Amino acid sequence: QCAPRWISSPEQDGERGIRGLLQHQRPLAALEMAWLCSYRTRGDEPKLPLQLLADVLEQAATADDASEPRGLTASTSHNVQQLLGELDDRGYDRSKLALLEWHWLTALEHDERGPRVLEQQLLSAPSLFVQMICFIFRSEDEADRDPTPKERVLGSLAWRLLRRVRRIPFADGDSVDPEKLSDWFTEVRERLRQAGRGPVGDVQLGELLAKSPAGQDGHW
Repeated sequence: QCAPRWISSPEQDGERGIRGLLQHQRPLAALEMAWLCSYRTRGDEPKLPLQLLADVLEQAATADDASEPRGLTASTSHNVQQLLGELDDRGYDRSKLALLEWHWLTALEHDERGPRVLEQQLLSAPSLFVQMICFIFRSEDEADRDPTPKERVLGSLAWRLLRRVRRIPFADGDSVDPEKLSDWFTEVRERLRQAGRGPVGDVQLGELLAKSPAGQDGHW
Protein backbone atom coordinates (compact mmCIF):
# COMPACT_ATOMS: atom_id res chain seq x y z
CA GLN A 1 0.00 0.00 0.00
CA CYS A 2 1.24 3.47 -0.88
CA ALA A 3 0.68 6.66 1.05
CA PRO A 4 -0.86 9.45 -1.08
CA ARG A 5 2.05 11.86 -0.84
CA TRP A 6 1.89 13.55 -4.24
CA ILE A 7 -1.07 15.59 -5.45
CA SER A 8 -0.58 17.77 -8.50
CA SER A 9 -3.60 19.99 -7.78
CA PRO A 10 -5.11 19.81 -4.25
CA GLU A 11 -8.30 21.65 -5.17
CA GLN A 12 -8.96 19.41 -8.20
CA ASP A 13 -7.47 16.04 -7.30
CA GLY A 14 -7.73 16.09 -3.53
CA GLU A 15 -11.47 15.74 -3.05
CA ARG A 16 -11.78 13.01 -5.68
CA GLY A 17 -8.86 11.07 -4.22
CA ILE A 18 -10.11 11.34 -0.64
CA ARG A 19 -13.59 10.18 -1.54
CA GLY A 20 -12.10 7.24 -3.42
CA LEU A 21 -9.98 6.21 -0.44
CA LEU A 22 -12.98 6.41 1.87
CA GLN A 23 -15.03 4.34 -0.55
CA HIS A 24 -12.34 1.66 -0.46
CA GLN A 25 -12.18 1.62 3.35
CA ARG A 26 -8.83 3.41 3.65
CA PRO A 27 -9.71 6.29 5.98
CA LEU A 28 -6.18 6.68 7.38
CA ALA A 29 -4.78 7.14 3.88
CA ALA A 30 -7.63 9.61 3.27
CA LEU A 31 -6.60 11.39 6.47
CA GLU A 32 -3.05 11.83 5.20
CA MET A 33 -4.27 13.06 1.84
CA ALA A 34 -6.67 15.51 3.52
CA TRP A 35 -3.82 16.89 5.62
CA LEU A 36 -1.61 17.23 2.53
CA CYS A 37 -4.35 19.11 0.68
CA SER A 38 -4.89 21.35 3.69
CA TYR A 39 -1.16 22.02 3.98
CA ARG A 40 -0.86 22.94 0.30
CA THR A 41 -3.83 25.33 0.19
CA ARG A 42 -3.26 28.73 1.75
CA GLY A 43 -5.02 32.07 1.82
CA ASP A 44 -7.89 32.36 -0.65
CA GLU A 45 -7.10 29.13 -2.47
CA PRO A 46 -10.01 26.66 -2.76
CA LYS A 47 -10.23 24.35 0.23
CA LEU A 48 -11.73 20.93 0.81
CA PRO A 49 -15.40 20.89 1.89
CA LEU A 50 -15.77 21.05 5.66
CA GLN A 51 -18.05 18.04 5.81
CA LEU A 52 -15.54 15.96 3.86
CA LEU A 53 -12.81 16.80 6.40
CA ALA A 54 -15.20 15.84 9.20
CA ASP A 55 -16.11 12.57 7.48
CA VAL A 56 -12.43 11.70 7.10
CA LEU A 57 -11.74 12.33 10.78
CA GLU A 58 -14.79 10.39 11.92
CA GLN A 59 -14.11 7.36 9.72
CA ALA A 60 -10.42 7.31 10.59
CA ALA A 61 -11.26 7.43 14.30
CA THR A 62 -13.53 4.40 14.01
CA ALA A 63 -11.50 2.48 11.41
CA ASP A 64 -11.54 -1.30 11.58
CA ASP A 65 -7.98 -2.39 12.36
CA ALA A 66 -8.49 -5.43 10.15
CA SER A 67 -8.93 -3.29 7.04
CA GLU A 68 -6.35 -0.64 7.87
CA PRO A 69 -4.28 -0.72 11.09
CA ARG A 70 -5.01 2.44 13.05
CA GLY A 71 -1.87 2.74 15.23
CA LEU A 72 -1.75 6.29 16.59
CA THR A 73 1.62 7.44 15.26
CA ALA A 74 3.12 10.88 15.77
CA SER A 75 2.36 11.61 12.12
CA THR A 76 -1.30 10.65 12.50
CA SER A 77 -1.63 12.74 15.66
CA HIS A 78 -0.12 15.75 13.89
CA ASN A 79 -2.47 15.38 10.92
CA VAL A 80 -5.48 15.07 13.21
CA GLN A 81 -4.48 18.14 15.20
CA GLN A 82 -4.09 20.21 12.04
CA LEU A 83 -7.38 19.13 10.49
CA LEU A 84 -9.35 19.68 13.70
CA GLY A 85 -7.77 23.11 13.93
CA GLU A 86 -8.88 23.88 10.38
CA LEU A 87 -12.45 22.81 11.16
CA ASP A 88 -12.37 25.10 14.19
CA ASP A 89 -10.94 28.04 12.25
CA ARG A 90 -13.47 27.65 9.45
CA GLY A 91 -16.45 27.64 11.82
CA TYR A 92 -17.55 24.02 11.70
CA ASP A 93 -20.53 23.10 13.89
CA ARG A 94 -19.34 23.23 17.52
CA SER A 95 -21.26 20.19 18.78
CA LYS A 96 -20.04 18.02 15.91
CA LEU A 97 -16.49 19.30 16.34
CA ALA A 98 -16.59 18.48 20.06
CA LEU A 99 -17.59 14.91 19.18
CA LEU A 100 -14.65 14.60 16.79
CA GLU A 101 -12.31 15.90 19.50
CA TRP A 102 -13.69 13.25 21.83
CA HIS A 103 -12.95 10.54 19.25
CA TRP A 104 -9.38 11.85 18.94
CA LEU A 105 -8.78 12.88 22.55
CA THR A 106 -5.62 10.78 22.84
CA ALA A 107 -4.14 12.56 19.81
CA LEU A 108 -4.93 15.97 21.31
CA GLU A 109 -3.74 15.51 24.87
CA HIS A 110 -0.23 16.83 24.24
CA ASP A 111 -1.17 19.36 21.56
CA GLU A 112 -0.99 23.06 22.43
CA ARG A 113 -4.53 23.54 21.16
CA GLY A 114 -5.89 20.48 22.93
CA PRO A 115 -9.59 19.48 22.80
CA ARG A 116 -10.58 23.14 23.02
CA VAL A 117 -14.13 22.89 21.75
CA LEU A 118 -14.85 19.71 23.72
CA GLU A 119 -13.76 21.42 26.95
CA GLN A 120 -15.98 24.41 26.12
CA GLN A 121 -18.94 22.12 25.51
CA LEU A 122 -18.22 20.22 28.72
CA LEU A 123 -18.56 23.44 30.72
CA SER A 124 -21.69 24.65 28.98
CA ALA A 125 -23.76 21.50 28.38
CA PRO A 126 -24.85 19.76 31.62
CA SER A 127 -25.69 16.55 29.75
CA LEU A 128 -22.11 16.19 28.51
CA PHE A 129 -20.59 16.68 31.96
CA VAL A 130 -22.99 14.11 33.39
CA GLN A 131 -22.14 11.67 30.60
CA MET A 132 -18.46 11.87 31.52
CA ILE A 133 -19.29 11.10 35.17
CA CYS A 134 -21.39 8.13 34.04
CA PHE A 135 -18.49 6.81 31.97
CA ILE A 136 -16.23 6.90 35.05
CA PHE A 137 -18.50 5.77 37.88
CA ARG A 138 -21.18 3.10 37.99
CA SER A 139 -24.68 3.81 39.24
CA GLU A 140 -25.45 3.36 42.93
CA ASP A 141 -28.03 0.73 41.96
CA GLU A 142 -25.69 -1.25 39.71
CA ALA A 143 -24.28 -4.52 40.97
CA ASP A 144 -20.54 -4.70 41.58
CA ARG A 145 -18.80 -6.11 38.51
CA ASP A 146 -15.69 -5.72 36.40
CA PRO A 147 -16.04 -3.14 33.62
CA THR A 148 -15.89 -4.29 30.02
CA PRO A 149 -12.86 -3.30 27.90
CA LYS A 150 -14.95 -0.62 26.18
CA GLU A 151 -16.12 0.75 29.52
CA ARG A 152 -12.52 0.92 30.71
CA VAL A 153 -11.49 2.92 27.65
CA LEU A 154 -14.41 5.33 27.95
CA GLY A 155 -13.85 5.74 31.68
CA SER A 156 -10.16 6.46 31.18
CA LEU A 157 -10.83 9.04 28.46
CA ALA A 158 -13.53 10.75 30.52
CA TRP A 159 -11.28 10.89 33.59
CA ARG A 160 -8.42 12.42 31.60
CA LEU A 161 -10.78 14.96 30.05
CA LEU A 162 -12.13 16.07 33.44
CA ARG A 163 -8.60 16.38 34.80
CA ARG A 164 -7.73 18.79 31.96
CA VAL A 165 -10.34 21.35 32.99
CA ARG A 166 -8.71 24.42 34.55
CA ARG A 167 -11.72 26.68 35.09
CA ILE A 168 -15.34 26.58 36.15
CA PRO A 169 -18.34 27.00 33.85
CA PHE A 170 -19.18 30.52 32.68
CA ALA A 171 -15.94 31.99 33.94
CA ASP A 172 -14.18 34.67 31.92
CA GLY A 173 -10.84 35.52 33.46
CA ASP A 174 -11.52 36.56 37.05
CA SER A 175 -15.25 37.12 36.52
CA VAL A 176 -18.05 34.55 36.66
CA ASP A 177 -21.70 34.73 35.60
CA PRO A 178 -23.28 33.58 38.90
CA GLU A 179 -26.78 33.05 37.51
CA LYS A 180 -25.67 30.85 34.63
CA LEU A 181 -23.26 28.98 36.91
CA SER A 182 -26.01 28.31 39.44
CA ASP A 183 -28.40 27.07 36.73
CA TRP A 184 -25.67 24.79 35.33
CA PHE A 185 -24.88 23.26 38.71
CA THR A 186 -28.55 22.78 39.56
CA GLU A 187 -29.23 20.93 36.32
CA VAL A 188 -26.06 18.84 36.57
CA ARG A 189 -26.85 17.76 40.14
CA GLU A 190 -30.40 16.77 39.20
CA ARG A 191 -29.22 14.79 36.19
CA LEU A 192 -26.57 13.06 38.31
CA ARG A 193 -29.18 12.17 40.92
CA GLN A 194 -31.44 10.69 38.25
CA ALA A 195 -28.50 8.71 36.87
CA GLY A 196 -27.66 7.25 40.28
CA ARG A 197 -24.41 9.22 40.60
CA GLY A 198 -25.52 11.87 43.08
CA PRO A 199 -22.91 11.53 45.87
CA VAL A 200 -19.94 10.75 43.63
CA GLY A 201 -21.05 13.50 41.27
CA ASP A 202 -21.08 16.01 44.12
CA VAL A 203 -17.45 15.13 44.85
CA GLN A 204 -16.51 15.83 41.24
CA LEU A 205 -18.44 19.08 41.26
CA GLY A 206 -16.60 20.09 44.42
CA GLU A 207 -13.28 19.48 42.69
CA LEU A 208 -14.46 21.60 39.78
CA LEU A 209 -15.50 24.45 42.09
CA ALA A 210 -12.03 24.38 43.63
CA LYS A 211 -10.82 25.81 40.31
CA SER A 212 -12.85 28.99 40.79
CA PRO A 213 -10.93 32.21 40.19
CA ALA A 214 -9.97 34.18 43.28
CA GLY A 215 -12.04 37.26 44.03
CA GLN A 216 -10.68 40.75 44.47
CA ASP A 217 -10.05 40.02 48.15
CA GLY A 218 -7.93 36.99 47.21
CA HIS A 219 -10.60 34.48 48.25
CA TRP A 220 -13.06 32.40 46.18
